[in-house]
Parts: sequence; C-alpha cells; structure tokens
Amino acid sequence: MNKTFSATLPLTFLALILFVTNLSLAITNRAAQRELVSHQEAVAQGQAVLQIDQAVVRIIAEAAVKHKDTQLRSLLAAEGITLQEQPAKK
Repeated sequence: MNKTFSATLPLTFLALILFVTNLSLAITNRAAQRELVSHQEAVAQGQAVLQIDQAVVRIIAEAAVKHKDTQLRSLLAAEGITLQEQPAKK
C-alpha cells in the first residue's frame, strides 16, 4: 500500500460516518417537525372549538335571561356558569 492510500482511508471512513450521522439526524428532525405540526394543528382546532363553545354558552345564557328560563339557568349552573342580570335601563 502506498502512503496516500493509507492516509486517505481513515478520512474516507470518517466522512462516511459523518454522512450517515447527518442523514440519521435529518430523518429524526423531519419526524420531530411532523409531530410538531400535528400538535400545532390540534391546538388550532382546540381554539376553534373553544370559540364555538363560548358562543354557544353566550347564546344559551342570553336566551335564559331574555326568556327567564329556569331550566336553561339550571343547565348552565350545572356546568359551573353563573348568570348575572344587568339592571334594566330606564
């Protein structure tokens, strides 16, 4: 063997090891990114559902107050929502 070949062989193996390591990290990173995107989508959906829930509760509360509906008030109270009527304007 000549000196050039014996000197480049360890460097070739090192380059190969670094390439495989880089490839492995890139694959792991992509998987982590996909998982993060999935979590972000779940959070966004949760926020949309929360807005809808709040709107439904507000509509039920307004109906309970407007129609003096004790059953709706009881339903809201069972879920921990208390209503405070505003004094009538003169």
